Amino acid sequence: MFVSTLTQRAATKLPALIPTITLGDPDLATCKELMTALAQCHAPALELRLPFSDPCADSVALQSSSHRALGAGFKIVQGLDLIAQFKAQFPQLPLLLSLYVNNALAYGLERFLTEAKAAGVDALLFTDVSYAMIAPHNGPFNFKALAAQHGLSLVLLAPDNQSRSQLQSILSESAASMVLPIHGGAATAATLRLCAQLQVPSILPLSAGTPEELTALPELPSALTTGDLIAHCVATSNNPVSAAVTAYQALCTTLCGRKAA
Repeated sequence: MFVSTLTQRAATKLPALIPTITLGDPDLATCKELMTALAQCHAPALELRLPFSDPCADSVALQSSSHRALGAGFKIVQGLDLIAQFKAQFPQLPLLLSLYVNNALAYGLERFLTEAKAAGVDALLFTDVSYAMIAPHNGPFNFKALAAQHGLSLVLLAPDNQSRSQLQSILSESAASMVLPIHGGAATAATLRLCAQLQVPSILPLSAGTPEELTALPELPSALTTGDLIAHCVATSNNPVSAAVTAYQALCTTLCGRKAA
């Protein structure tokens, strides 16, 4: 469901704008309100991030969101239950679950994949699993095969500082690809074009999630995630749900304006 949504949006040339939400931030009840409010804003999908104690690959804002959730007592089983509750209300809304692999291994990989699928997760992105770690490429787990066995799509990271041949290899294993703008500019644009040529849906993570950042992008992907936007609203607003909805709608307006131009 997640990949087909991106493929359909790619055909319209208007990227899917996907809110990024850390599960349990600042607490389970508020997180559920955030998810519900953004679904009601017609978000085409949600990226749900599983909190981790050492989220070293994340921005400061997203690291803080993990720490707030864990400080409030978040447990993986609670996050999966929250997803199940949400999916019962919005069964057609695709969900991408982003996580560090240690979370799944500590929980029990088979158990995690089984319960994630049962809860309503459609696709997985392991933040710290690179192409080189996927069997048969010297990795201990064949994440692609395991995900497929559980009916889950696997999203792989595609850093834009890789060679074209390396990117082609990554994309050949990806149901969809998260393009990392390491170099940015022309390198990011070239990677997005390669995704389009190979018909692999591309996801580009925004950083701060501001309209100015969106306007400055060199090229539009199949989908965009909102980066720090929601975490910033949670950290700075007395009414994070209202603030997140307002900020998300503003970003949608900018995106539509850019597409029209």
